[in-house]
Amino acid sequence: MTAEKILDQFWKQQKESETSTEKFRIIHTAVKLILADVRDIQYSKDFYPNREVVGDLEENVNYLPASLVLFLQTLMNKKNETKLKTASIGQAMMQAMRPNIFIILLQIGLGVQLHHLHESCALIDLLHSLGFCSSYNEVQCFEQCAASSQGTDLSGVSSDSFIQFVADNIDHNLRTLEGLGIFYGMGIIGAATLSEKLSRLIRRDTSVTALQTSTFGQIPFHFFSSSKTDISLKYEKLQDFRFEDITKKLDLLWKVSWLCEHRVLVGLD
Repeated sequence: MTAEKILDQFWKQQKESETSTEKFRIIHTAVKLILADVRDIQYSKDFYPNREVVGDLEENVNYLPASLVLFLQTLMNKKNETKLKTASIGQAMMQAMRPNIFIILLQIGLGVQLHHLHESCALIDLLHSLGFCSSYNEVQCFEQCAASSQGTDLSGVSSDSFIQFVADNIDHNLRTLEGLGIFYGMGIIGAATLSEKLSRLIRRDTSVTALQTSTFGQIPFHFFSSSKTDISLKYEKLQDFRFEDITKKLDLLWKVSWLCEHRVLVGLD
């Protein structure tokens, strides 16, 4: 069906009306309808979306209003592999429509993943300026809130679990001429088996600072000092397990055996 027939059926106007003008009026009306549906969405920025929702394709599509999904699916193929593109482009459009209202699922997830893989502020802010990613400040806010909400609580770990603690050091800002401003740190994580997979909501708190985050899970330093008093721990004398090795002369016996007469057994190769 041509654009002219669509306009005739939808608007039922006179034939002398300009088709191009009516076409843009319809597009403008459709945009206002989609924008109204986006504004009607009730959303709270008190909590960040959990990882199950961010990783679910259907949840990301259902995050969009039905009118926006219909618009994007009409523009693109309706195959299953376009669902991710529909969710990505649609959420980017919602963020552009109301930039200070939503914490977009795919955009905060992409920002956290990029920071984990590349640790690049410039890359995240570049994608944010293009409208496809959360800002670097928002990613930092999420990580600080996640660290403060977790703390040192080993939730889901029972008495039957085995916990392996892994520690590693980090040196930051090493390329300095005077040696100032270098950060030396160490982080410790605990990996547990026979533990439950927990899903918790992370409260968004923009007042959490890096200094406050650094206070969580601190391990105090204890410097070793030799005791000047007698050691209270005493060791019992161990039994002497030294004995003569009777096999140390076997090499000499093996060499002497070649001087002896060897009997050949018939029938054996």
